[in-house]
Amino acid sequence: MGLQYMKVLHSNAERSEAITLFPDRQITVDILIKSIGDQSPHPVLSPPRFEVLNALSKAILKDAALTKLAPWTALAYWLRRSAVTRLASDFDKRLPQGTIAAPRGCAVHLPPQNVDTIFIYSWAISFLMGNLNIVRLPARLGAHTKTAIVHLQAALADRGLEESNLFVQYPSESDVNRALFSIADLRFIWGGDAKIRALSVVPAKPNCLTLPFSDRFSFSILDCQAYDRANETERDALAASMFFDVYQFDQMACSSTRLIFWLGSQKEAAKENTKDLSQRLVVQAASRAYAIAPQTRMEKFAASNRAAIDLGVERVHDSSPHVTSVELCDLPDIREIKPGAGFLFFKHVNNASEIAAFVRRKDQTVTHFGFDADALKRIASELLVSGVDRLVPVGSALNFDVIWDGFDLMAQSSRLVKVQV
Repeated sequence: MGLQYMKVLHSNAERSEAITLFPDRQITVDILIKSIGDQSPHPVLSPPRFEVLNALSKAILKDAALTKLAPWTALAYWLRRSAVTRLASDFDKRLPQGTIAAPRGCAVHLPPQNVDTIFIYSWAISFLMGNLNIVRLPARLGAHTKTAIVHLQAALADRGLEESNLFVQYPSESDVNRALFSIADLRFIWGGDAKIRALSVVPAKPNCLTLPFSDRFSFSILDCQAYDRANETERDALAASMFFDVYQFDQMACSSTRLIFWLGSQKEAAKENTKDLSQRLVVQAASRAYAIAPQTRMEKFAASNRAAIDLGVERVHDSSPHVTSVELCDLPDIREIKPGAGFLFFKHVNNASEIAAFVRRKDQTVTHFGFDADALKRIASELLVSGVDRLVPVGSALNFDVIWDGFDLMAQSSRLVKVQV
């Protein structure tokens, strides 16, 4: 039996709103709602769901165009049966005693425009937990994203699950969101503060859970003495890892590194390390043929000039278009300065308490290098009071996880049923 509660009435204006069902089928809101309403959720972590995700993983890995791009390769490995099995096992261990997880019902996903793969991660977690899914795709889809969706839909169709997982496009200013929210049990809203504020006022079902993924800021903490001790090979390896943290998605993801702290040692050593690391990042970007649009170059140039005037910076290094390094004298709030494409602030600090004074709830990911487990725990204990949701090694900033922005996404995509004998 379908979800009868989803067959709600909408105004004529809402019912006439046009939606494109990927790739090019034109439908109306009422047709979409009837289509999804005729479907039923599945039990959480059911075998067909593992099969779909594994099939999608294989399809991506067999696609030469997609595997040339690190984000799509990372997604494919994340979707492998062995990886998803580990996620499921870990989730089972997190369940409170005497409870069973059940699907929430229907999830509506509103992914961001600037990170191509997020909508699949968002969908995959909700899908794994047995939910029906409606995913609003960005208005402009690149060729690689379109290819990935074709692979995804084929994997669903092979197992008869395409009707309960719909990928759609519609204008952001339309009333479609209002109609979809009226049937949603779960909303994933990705894309920043303004988007979340605008959509939060749109009514939803009383028991609908909203997961907002707001604008975030991320930075790195490097042990200055550890870098001093590192040999050429180790420094090159660090730069190679940091390249992915900085340059994927043109440094515009919430977890992209934008500020680097040198912790400890002498300030002069930190200056030399900034110069050395910046040069190695230039080599990494050039060797990987990282391209920067002319407009972005101008934005980086303008941002460095504004920083020099407004922030009282110590030095600005912009000899290469690939890296602009801004050394800070003080530690002002630089979170809204984000031209991207290798624009990095650097700051030397003597201890973690100086970083803790800078941290805000807006801060998401901290990457680290050179610290042992005890030192990392001490740093974390100081930072986490004010903010920060992740501490991961350099090179892992954009590695997606089911624990994201402080949410356990698998837990939030399901509901707990108490079972007492």
